[in-house]
Amino acid sequence: MLAKALSVLRFAFVSVLLFAAASQFLVSATVAESSEDEATSALASAEGAVVSAYQAVLGAEEAGANASGLLVRLNEAGGYLAQAHMACRLGDFDEATRSANLSRSIGEEVQNDAVALKDSALSDSLQRMVLTMIASVLGVVLIALGSLWVWLLLKKRYRQYRSWFIFGSLALMVAAAYPISASYVHPPGGSERFSELWLLGPGHKAEDYPFNVRVNEMCSVYVGVGNHLGSPAYYRIFVKFRNQTEPLPVASNATPSPLPELYEFDFFVRDSEVWETLLNFRIVDVIGYDNYMIVNRLLVNEMVFQLSPPSLAMWNRERSGFYYQLFFELWLYNMTSQSFGFHNRFVGIWLNATG
Repeated sequence: MLAKALSVLRFAFVSVLLFAAASQFLVSATVAESSEDEATSALASAEGAVVSAYQAVLGAEEAGANASGLLVRLNEAGGYLAQAHMACRLGDFDEATRSANLSRSIGEEVQNDAVALKDSALSDSLQRMVLTMIASVLGVVLIALGSLWVWLLLKKRYRQYRSWFIFGSLALMVAAAYPISASYVHPPGGSERFSELWLLGPGHKAEDYPFNVRVNEMCSVYVGVGNHLGSPAYYRIFVKFRNQTEPLPVASNATPSPLPELYEFDFFVRDSEVWETLLNFRIVDVIGYDNYMIVNRLLVNEMVFQLSPPSLAMWNRERSGFYYQLFFELWLYNMTSQSFGFHNRFVGIWLNATG
């Protein structure tokens, strides 16, 4: 009887432990799902705020305002937005929410300031246009009256110069009216619209790029973008990692590589200006055998990314090494489609992972 009671107690005790463990697992799963949903919502809100701010800055620039200071602050919002995206990829949803909220807050401030700057620029522009119009009209009237008075005064003595006199008077009136016409007539731009994407070595030159790299050896490159599109542009760069057989972007039909994104940059560049930054990276986890090597994790700017799936390279007999490529895709925000699209530009460097 006692043995049976002990058996029942033991069963009850084990059941309680299992129930407690299951409850803890369910609570953890629920909290994780809630955190992910919160991060997703915060990211969507931040992306909307940043895009709205970008559109407001474009409107301010079109109105004639100098929005360079706003673009500096908007780049801060873009930096936080990129951090939020990467934190989501790493499963750190609390950090993703925090960064997304910071991005949204800055974006909303920039949007409000851009709207105010646009209104001020439009008011100043209207005032200048009215003053210019008044001055031009007065100039034309005064020239016409002066020409008529001079003509009446001198027409008997200088009849042979009548044609020259009329031509000169008309030329002066056209010159006086030019400021008004210049406000409405804008010649079309003839320059080609394009973007540049480049990589430089650690010495900030197009040389000495990292090539033979060991595990946990820190390497550096500079990545830069030049904007020649005629207006401020919203860019995104995805950093990706591949072996020799995995797909690159296809330039012929502007298709990006299907490989997953690792690191990310979100930034804004004014027309005819450049953006550039230093990127540090190192391979932190590999499995190596005689004829193949598997890279599991890659560190980029102090963030460790798990490659999914891990990248496997076979031994290249001709070049004596295990070859991988770190490459960068340039994406551009399209105002018409209201989304990012691959900008058909990518650059990369080959790496021989020596183990």
